[in-house]
Amino acid sequence: MASTAERLYSNFQSTLTEDVRTHLKNVYGCLALSAIAAAAGAYLLTGGLFSAVLGFGCILGLLLLPDNNGKNRKIRFLLLIGFAINAGMGLAPLMNYALLVDQTLVVTAFTSTAILFTCFSLSALVSRRGEYLYLGGILSTLLVVLLVLSLTRVIFASAFMHQCYLFLGIIAMCGFILYDTQMIVEKRMLGDTDYVSHALDLFVDMLDMFRFLLVLLTDKEQRRQNSKRKD
Repeated sequence: MASTAERLYSNFQSTLTEDVRTHLKNVYGCLALSAIAAAAGAYLLTGGLFSAVLGFGCILGLLLLPDNNGKNRKIRFLLLIGFAINAGMGLAPLMNYALLVDQTLVVTAFTSTAILFTCFSLSALVSRRGEYLYLGGILSTLLVVLLVLSLTRVIFASAFMHQCYLFLGIIAMCGFILYDTQMIVEKRMLGDTDYVSHALDLFVDMLDMFRFLLVLLTDKEQRRQNSKRKD
């Protein structure tokens, strides 16, 4: 176990330059703070139309306000945190419903998300440079498939379509974590130091992963409870 960890660390050190490693520390630091802000938003507040509009305003402001060599980074970071808080508020109804089904579901979904994100992001960092960038086209196609499945499951109310949608969503998020992590490294090597927008990419991946997992676990627990009542 120790030798494996040492080998991974050695690969990490040899693959990434010091500037890239420093940049990644900033990215993951912003990501961690965004996750905390989202958790606070979900726990303390209730989402609604105003929250959705505010969150959209934050993300729009972040996208329309380009990084100015770090001069406006504090403002952009606050916009990221504002978006994260409102994203958490938007998840609050789903989390509350999951807690009614089983109080352990939210913790299980969060733990699973953290483990999957860490494994896939770390895998991207210790792999060969650009090894997963080919996933870009595949993931774009998969998003179209998810959109079609999302509409189909609503129109036909198909439980099978719903399950396919959730499993494909989780697979897509795993792919996006691999792709976005390596894309961040590539951008930094080309001189892009905007770690706020890079943290946003990973935060959206993590948020969607958590949402898919929570819905999947909640559905599974509901089916188990319904089957138990019938017996």
